[in-house]
Amino acid sequence: MSRPSRANRSAKPEPDKGFSMGSEEERERLKEEYKAHYREIKDLKQKLAQAERLNKIRQAMQNIDPTSLMESFDQNVQKVQQSALEAEAKLDMALESHASALDAVDDSERMQKQKAGELLKQLRQETETPKQPSPDKKAFPDKNTLDQSHVVKTIGRKKEDS
Repeated sequence: MSRPSRANRSAKPEPDKGFSMGSEEERERLKEEYKAHYREIKDLKQKLAQAERLNKIRQAMQNIDPTSLMESFDQNVQKVQQSALEAEAKLDMALESHASALDAVDDSERMQKQKAGELLKQLRQETETPKQPSPDKKAFPDKNTLDQSHVVKTIGRKKEDS
């Protein structure tokens, strides 16, 4: 950039006292146009940033490998099953070690043993992998097999026996 001469640097710009009303209006109009233009630019930049974020998300979703997800899910399921089996084995060992001592114990402790055995059976049932129901079995019983004497109607008008 070239520097202005010394004479120009020392001279202060004087306010233009000859501004007419038209030029002041023109200045305000241009000012508003610039503001509108910069608002449009700002909005477009925001839309561009949002579009870039969406594009990155879309690419990340496309790059996900479903086989690796399923493998990691299967590994986690196996870990949970293994820990359940270990807990079951510990309970079995504890029950077996105390089985001989239970012969001399009173009835309340025998009841506790039975409850522990029932809990163990329940734990085994819960840790088993659920089997798919066979297609020939029905999920709901027939209307004919239901006991209608114990059905209580809760919606609609109640039939009066007459």
